[in-house]
Amino acid sequence: MLSSFERSRELGSWARYKSKFERSTEWASHGEYSLKATMPPGEYPGVGMVWFQHDWREYSRLQLDLMNPGDTAFPVTVKIFDEYHTRTGFQHNDRFGRDYTLEPGANVAVDIDLADVESAPLSRKMNLKWIWVIEVFSHDLQQTRVLHVDHLRLVK
Repeated sequence: MLSSFERSRELGSWARYKSKFERSTEWASHGEYSLKATMPPGEYPGVGMVWFQHDWREYSRLQLDLMNPGDTAFPVTVKIFDEYHTRTGFQHNDRFGRDYTLEPGANVAVDIDLADVESAPLSRKMNLKWIWVIEVFSHDLQQTRVLHVDHLRLVK
């Protein structure tokens, strides 16, 4: 389990990107709590997990649950990169990213094959021993959106 938000100290593993977040009981896919991110209008608001188990070589999948409590759909991207990516100028073609559309009231079970993550960089293999950041963000928001994130886990 990377993060379930059942303990308040888990928030210390997360970073805000032009947004704010809190633990919430408004929705949870597992347990009683989720991370509630409030993302204002703007280019790339979201959240990122920056403190976690970095060596993913023993695992085959990353899974997490997302929910849009609002009344209109909006796009989100799940982005994953390794430590080396921080030395490439954060080039778009040197990381993993997958886009989703969160429909109103929809729960989305994200299931990412780590073979896809490893092969995502254009000119190299991502180093699954040094995964650095997991981000969930939106883009070009015209109005404030709320996103719930829960039950991040690595699966063997």
